[in-house]
Amino acid sequence: MHAWSNYYQDLPPEMIPTFEKFGDPAPKIERQFIYDTLAQVPHLGIQYSTKRFHEMFNEMLSTTSRVDIKLTVEEILAIRDMVTKSTKTKVSTMDCLVAYFVTVLNRTEEVPIREISNVIEVKHTQYP
Repeated sequence: MHAWSNYYQDLPPEMIPTFEKFGDPAPKIERQFIYDTLAQVPHLGIQYSTKRFHEMFNEMLSTTSRVDIKLTVEEILAIRDMVTKSTKTKVSTMDCLVAYFVTVLNRTEEVPIREISNVIEVKHTQYP
């Protein structure tokens, strides 16, 4: 995702991916690093049964809402311009749209957004 963000912002890639397979052995990780990491994200250390995983997934879906919105090129550019005027950091148009949607939803919904997954598509249009 970071590479795509850099691409859309005309930033150079941090690395060029290759699909070479290296025969190096798997890295050895000191056990203490594993414990330190799991202390910060303990849910990653829990092995769930397939049944429990599906139950949790369905529970997550029960609080998920799909939002379909169509914007014109002018509206997209206006959102981008509004965001870029308020920061010195270069941000992509897609990042601006996601931030805008989260802001609108957080201001209009009773429960704040804690996590967001997005699919933003631009069809039949090119914008500067």
